[in-house]
Amino acid sequence: MKHSDFLSLLKRFYVYQEERFPIIFLILATFPVILSSHAIIAGANLSFLNVFLLLLASISYFFHIRVIDEHRDFKHDSLYHNDRPVQKEIISLIELKKIDFIAIVLFLIISVFTSFYALLLALIMLVYTFFGSREFFLGRKIRRHFFLYNAVNLVQMLLLQIFVYSFFFVNFYLNDVILIHFLFVSIGTMMFEFLRKIKTPQLESTGKDTYTWYFGFNKSLFIYFFLVCLNVVLFLCITVKMQLKLGIWTFLPVALSLFFFLSLYLHFTKKNSKTDKLLQASSLFLYMAFNLLIYFL
Repeated sequence: MKHSDFLSLLKRFYVYQEERFPIIFLILATFPVILSSHAIIAGANLSFLNVFLLLLASISYFFHIRVIDEHRDFKHDSLYHNDRPVQKEIISLIELKKIDFIAIVLFLIISVFTSFYALLLALIMLVYTFFGSREFFLGRKIRRHFFLYNAVNLVQMLLLQIFVYSFFFVNFYLNDVILIHFLFVSIGTMMFEFLRKIKTPQLESTGKDTYTWYFGFNKSLFIYFFLVCLNVVLFLCITVKMQLKLGIWTFLPVALSLFFFLSLYLHFTKKNSKTDKLLQASSLFLYMAFNLLIYFL
C-alpha cells in the first residue's frame, strides 16, 4: 500500500470510528472494568503492560464484532440507514475486513502469550462470532425476534469478560464476589447496548432495530433507568462483600448519580441530540467511577 493510500485510509477510518466505533468511548468504558476485574481476581501487583495488552485485546475483539455487524447488516443499513459511513462509501467493507484481520491477529497473539486457557477461550469467542456472522444459520428467522437476536449477540460481550478474568488468574474459581462483579459488568454492558438503541422520535427509523421502536421513547428510558439502578445496587453489594470503605469518596458516586438523574430528566423532556450525548456521558462517568472505586479502594 502506498504511503498516500495509507494516510487516506487512516483519515477515512477516523471518520468511520467517530460514528460507528468510538474508540475513545470504548477505552474509557473498558479500562476501568479491567482495573476492577483485576482487583476482584488478583488483588495487587497490576502491571501497566498487562493493562495495555488486555485493553488492546478487548478493543480488537470489539472491532471484530463491529465489522461482522457491518457485513451482516449491510443490506438492512443500506435500506434504512443510508447515511452511515459504509453506505456513503467513506470506507468499504473490504477495507474494514483488512483492518479486522490485523485486529484478529493481535487478539490471538496476546492470547497465546497469556495462557493456554486464555487462548482456548479466545478461539471459542472467535468461533462464536463466526456463527454470529452467519446468524447461527437461521437467517431471517432469528432476525424476526429482535430481543432474542440482541441477546445472543450480547453473549459475545459476556465471553470477553470471562476472558478478562482468565487473563489475570488462570485457575480462578467462582465465588460470590466474582459472580456479583460479573453481573455488575454484564448489566453495565447491557446499559450501554440498550442506550445505544434508544433513539429520539425525530431520529427513529422504520428499520425496527431500536428499543424505542418496540417500547416507545418514554418506556425505553424507564427501562434504562431500571438497568442503571440495578447496576448501582450491584456496586453496593460489591462494596459490602469486599468490605470497601468509601469514606470521603462517597460524594463521588452520589454526585455522579445526581448528574445522571438530571441528564435523564433533560433527555426525557428535551429529546434532542445534546441531551442524548449528555445522558451517554453521565452514564459513562458513573460506571467509570464505580469500577475505579472498586480498584483503588
